[in-house]
Amino acid sequence: MVPAKAKGMEFVHDIRTVLRRRRADNAGLDAREAQRLWGAILDEALDAVEVGAILGALAATGETFDELLGLQRAVHERMRGWQPALDARAVAIAAYGGLGGEAAIVALTAMLLRRFGVPVILHGPLESGCGLSAACVLRKLGVPPSGSLAYAEALLGESRIAYVPVQLFAPRFAWMLAARARLGVDNAAHAVGPTLDPLRGAAARVILAAGADESVEALAENTPGDFVSLRWREAAEATLARRPRIACVRESGRLTLFEADAQEMRTATALPPPDAEGTARWIERVVAGAAPVPVAALAIVAACLYAAGRASGLNEAKAMAAYHAARLAA
Repeated sequence: MVPAKAKGMEFVHDIRTVLRRRRADNAGLDAREAQRLWGAILDEALDAVEVGAILGALAATGETFDELLGLQRAVHERMRGWQPALDARAVAIAAYGGLGGEAAIVALTAMLLRRFGVPVILHGPLESGCGLSAACVLRKLGVPPSGSLAYAEALLGESRIAYVPVQLFAPRFAWMLAARARLGVDNAAHAVGPTLDPLRGAAARVILAAGADESVEALAENTPGDFVSLRWREAAEATLARRPRIACVRESGRLTLFEADAQEMRTATALPPPDAEGTARWIERVVAGAAPVPVAALAIVAACLYAAGRASGLNEAKAMAAYHAARLAA
């Protein structure tokens, strides 16, 4: 057996490159070197001091795209295989707590999509770094975090929706996400997490983002499968009162489905309360037809129906979403 110290010596050059870099635009690791170093972290080949130094240095300078790409590849290599028996293509919604309004957005989207018979997989950590977590809201809606992949598969078959904690398909990567609580800042895992697909390309992914940095979408294009990108102009605007720019990205290219609203909609419905209980009860009223479906949510649902192949084209997907909303309101 090779001693842990000897294993760590193999990565001394890569570690020094990271620690000596002063800014993200300085030369860093290329994608292959980064994949090897991240792989060592995920395989627990480095000690805690080395890992802390690497995460802290990268958080201070910012990761290069190649370094993020290396982490994404290392995680994808180590993800547990999961192929639940489904009778339709699933939608996989990333819920990694990157935006303040994320919990309400993804929970309502999931609850509406299952009304169309679409299997919905939500994945991410159990806690959010931006306040309310999607996992907490979904628990209030009767969708507890799955304790195993087998249980998640059973939920998908019974109720068409499951929350899959990232620990179930990438346990060591989940440890990296949890380091935010100890270090006090995001790390590379928070950029890479939303691009993952627990089904390894079989699902239509949904990724939330805000601002001008499009590195998350660029990373998502480097993994198998297509995805729907929801991008708000600013993080503070990431609510259901404003429609984001919505695009569907496939191997054939990027198609913009909806442009972002320049200002808050005049007909915007009241936003949900900031607590989990209030948000869950608001979602229940919307899904039951007791409160109107936000226009932004209709656009997101239409995009998901289109991406998952439930409609022959975008116009049909829009019509399906609008007709369903009208039936709820009747």
